[in-house]
Amino acid sequence: MPKPIFILGITPRSGTAFLGRLLSQHPSCTSNHGIPEPYFVYGADHLVSFVELLSELWGRHASDEKRADLLRSLGDGLVQFLQRRCGAPDKRVIVKTPTVHNVELFFELFPDAQLVILVRDGRAVTESSVKSFQIRYEKAIRRWRRAADTILEFVEESDVNDNQWIVVRYEDLVGDLERECHRIFDFLDLDPQVYDFEAAQRSPVMGSSEARGGADQVHWKPVEKSADFDPLQRFAHWSPHRHRRFNWIAGKQLEAFGYERKQPETEEVWRLANRFLDLLWAPQNVAAKLYHRRRRLLQQAREVCSKGKPCFQRLRELLWEVSHVDALH
Repeated sequence: MPKPIFILGITPRSGTAFLGRLLSQHPSCTSNHGIPEPYFVYGADHLVSFVELLSELWGRHASDEKRADLLRSLGDGLVQFLQRRCGAPDKRVIVKTPTVHNVELFFELFPDAQLVILVRDGRAVTESSVKSFQIRYEKAIRRWRRAADTILEFVEESDVNDNQWIVVRYEDLVGDLERECHRIFDFLDLDPQVYDFEAAQRSPVMGSSEARGGADQVHWKPVEKSADFDPLQRFAHWSPHRHRRFNWIAGKQLEAFGYERKQPETEEVWRLANRFLDLLWAPQNVAAKLYHRRRRLLQQAREVCSKGKPCFQRLRELLWEVSHVDALH
C-alpha cells in the first residue's frame, strides 16, 4: 500500500482544504474517498483506550509489542478503508483534518505515513473563525493558542525522524505557491515535473470566509478569485487594542512560528488591562462549559426517554446530573 499523506491543520480555517486540493492535483495522489475530513487522528485516543482494554482482557498474554502491533493494524485498516473508496490502489491517499488534537498519537497508529502540519497566522485564523462560526474573538484566540502549543510540543518532543513530518505555513504557500509546493513535494518524494503549477494557480476559492460568491454563509462550492482577493490581509483592519489582546494571549506562540507581532505592549496600563480582561474571561468560559454540559445531558435524557420504561433509572440519573451540574464543575 502506498504511503498515505496526512494533513493536520492547526485549527479550522487554517487552509487544509486549500492544501488538500493542491496535493490532490498531483497525478500520484488522490482524495476521492468521499470523506472530506475523516478525523482519524482526532479520535485516536479512543483507539488507544480500546487497545488498552483488550490488553487487560488478554492478561499475561498481552505485551507492549502486541499493543503496538494492534494499534498499527488499526491504523492500516483506516487507511485501507479510504484507499478502497478511492478505487485507486496505486495512488497515495490524502487524509486531511483541521485539528491537531491527538497529534502525539499519530505515529503510533500510522508509523509509515507522512504528516504535513499546516499552520497559519493566528490573527488571520481568529478573524476567519469569527466570521465563519460567529464565535467570540477571545475564544478563537485561545483555541489557536492551545493548538499552537500542541504543535510546538510535538515538534520539540517527537522522536520520529524528521523525514516523516513537516511543518508548512499557509502564508508561504499562498505567497510563493510553486516554491513551497516544490519543498513539500521534495519531502513527500513526489515528482514536481508532472505537476501542473499553472492549473494550481488558477484553482478557484472554496470555503473562504470572505470570497463567498454572493452567498450569505461559508460554503464549499468553487468561487472564482476576484482581483482583490487576498487571504493574507484578514486582520488588516484590527485595532491596536485587538492586536495587544492577541499578543497578550498568544504572542509567544505567534513568534514561535516566525510571525511578527504588531502593537507590542509597551505600557503598564495595557498589561493591567489585559489582566483585568483575563479575570472577566474566566467566569464566562466556565458558564459556557456549563451551558454545553447541560445541553449534552438533556439530549441524552431525550434519547433515553425514546427507549421506553427499562431506561427510567438512567433517566433519573441524567436528570439528577442536570440539576447538579454546577456542583460537578
